[in-house]
Amino acid sequence: MEQSNRSTESADSPAAVRPGAGLAIAIAVAVGVLSILVYLPAARGEFVWDDQHYVSGNPHIQRLGAETVAWTFSQSYIGNWHPLTWLSHALDLRLFGSNTTGHHAVNFILHGLNSALLLLALFRLTGRLGPSAAVALLFGLHPLHVESVAWITGRKDVLSMFFFVIALHTHVSWARQRHMWAWIATAAAFAAGLASKPMLVTFPFVLLLLDYWPLRRLDTRAVIEKIPLFVLSLASSVITVISQAADSSLTSLQVIGLAMRVQNAMVAYVRYLLKIFWPTPLYPYYPYPSLDADPLTFLALPGSAALLGVLSWYVWRERARSGYLLFGWLFFIGTLIPVIGLVQVGRQSMADRYVYIPVIGIFVMLVWAVDAALARWVPDARTAIGAALLVVVCLPLGFLTWEQAKFWRSSESLWTHAIEIAPRSALTRFNLGNALARRGDFDGALEQFRIVVDQSRDPQDVAHARYQSAMVLKRQNRIADALVELDAAVAATPYRVDIVGARANTMFQLGRLEEAEAGYREALAGNGSARDLAQTQRDYAAFLLAGGRAEESVEACRRAVDLAPIPASFEALAIALVRAG
Repeated sequence: MEQSNRSTESADSPAAVRPGAGLAIAIAVAVGVLSILVYLPAARGEFVWDDQHYVSGNPHIQRLGAETVAWTFSQSYIGNWHPLTWLSHALDLRLFGSNTTGHHAVNFILHGLNSALLLLALFRLTGRLGPSAAVALLFGLHPLHVESVAWITGRKDVLSMFFFVIALHTHVSWARQRHMWAWIATAAAFAAGLASKPMLVTFPFVLLLLDYWPLRRLDTRAVIEKIPLFVLSLASSVITVISQAADSSLTSLQVIGLAMRVQNAMVAYVRYLLKIFWPTPLYPYYPYPSLDADPLTFLALPGSAALLGVLSWYVWRERARSGYLLFGWLFFIGTLIPVIGLVQVGRQSMADRYVYIPVIGIFVMLVWAVDAALARWVPDARTAIGAALLVVVCLPLGFLTWEQAKFWRSSESLWTHAIEIAPRSALTRFNLGNALARRGDFDGALEQFRIVVDQSRDPQDVAHARYQSAMVLKRQNRIADALVELDAAVAATPYRVDIVGARANTMFQLGRLEEAEAGYREALAGNGSARDLAQTQRDYAAFLLAGGRAEESVEACRRAVDLAPIPASFEALAIALVRAG
């Protein structure tokens, strides 16, 4: 056993004979280019899904100046505090405007850089060019990354990964040369990564894993030097929770209990593993399941728990001979913890974008294990067989990514594809209905909303479907029909500020002024998000102005500004002030 340990360490040592840096850079460039090319089908894709809220319709980033910079660092928006991501979108809007090809190109280039830099980081860490290139190529071509790369709002994934891999490089320099600049650069890159997406809070643990394998320097000193990084992680976690709570993004334990969250986490880990090995079908939204919805109900939870237990036991048993297994497994498990659902945001059970970084751990496990097996069984043909296996695996992965990227060309194509995979998902039908309505297909949109009403047992989904139907009916000038839908929506969810406010607006349009005012007051007494309450205050202010009550309208607009200091609130206040003299 001791001899086995020595031979393994020698093979992985940075001092081992390695190909030249020039060859590594050339291969990294090739991997980066391939990682970009497979996304070309999405290059002309429109703004889809949340892009309208995050980018094209985000009033805070339409101009790039000192005020925008100050806003990004001092405020959260839609439950997120990631200033560098907002600034990158603001820069895109300045450079490209509404030309989405430019926005997509930035994502593609960042993904290509991430793939190339990952190869060079692994090469520096291990001295093994072949396995490092294989991991980077798998990372660059895998279709699980389509959501992060082809979706403009996925910028936070590719940008945070960019700083993540930069920090890996600087950490290697610190570990080997002990120059203070390298430690400072690592901390700075980590801070930039957190400011791009707070999911990177586990990065200090990743560095400890690297100190275990392949750097083999894990000791008390290695832990102590990372204490400032843990402080950054804690600060980022606190800011994130505060931002999400302020936007009402956190899902309460009354809605999804702790036991269900733990169960879903175990099943989600296994589902992620399955999608790494069999990445189809891929879906932009996985609704939170009740376990009885799984194909094999009685096996979903116990089967997942058993598989995770067996894999954990195996990699722990093999840690002395194959440190890369424990490294990769803990990397995968650990980097997913912030988004595995124990702290639940929204109603999704998992998301492809969440594994943009975590899959690296599984790829390291697979590639190094295959390389070790080839070294034992066919040492003379190790390189040739390894290259052939990589081609056999990467060709279908690249093809699947190319095909999956096509679905992200438009909202309609994305959600039509999603419905084929999950026809009972309410969110899928909402998004497809809205896409159809934007194209002017009002009948098609209403049909999608009616399907949700007919098949959903969730009163929130039913209420939202009726609300969306009302918005479409109002575009058709069918105001009375819209009010019928809104009455039914309010009956199902009387606490929804946006729905109660929309009903008040509709009553106002029909001239039922007393009922409208009562509706506005009812909505404003509710506990909605600041965004929804501000919108209702602006609507109420317009109602007051129409009734000649300008002073009251000014007060309503001031409250809207306090709730949401965005251009719409200031414009409403300005109009009210003018009318009030």
